[in-house]
Amino acid sequence: MKFFTAVVAAMLSVAVAFTPAAVRPNTRVNTICMAKHVQHKAAKNKEVNRPRKHRPSDINRKPVTYELTELLKNAPPEYVVEN
Repeated sequence: MKFFTAVVAAMLSVAVAFTPAAVRPNTRVNTICMAKHVQHKAAKNKEVNRPRKHRPSDINRKPVTYELTELLKNAPPEYVVEN
């Protein structure tokens, strides 16, 4: 009889976890159920929403090469470029 009582008590304690909060008096809901999806923050959001390279002209684009001689012609005299 003690074993049967212990089994029933254990089953009731487990069953309480599956009952709605409205049925159980004097209990607080610990879970916040407002957010459906996580929102990306700052840099993660920019990474997710960045434009994709779909066209071959965008994918195979070469980097721009700058001629240093043209830039140094108009450079002020206080700057010295050493190689």
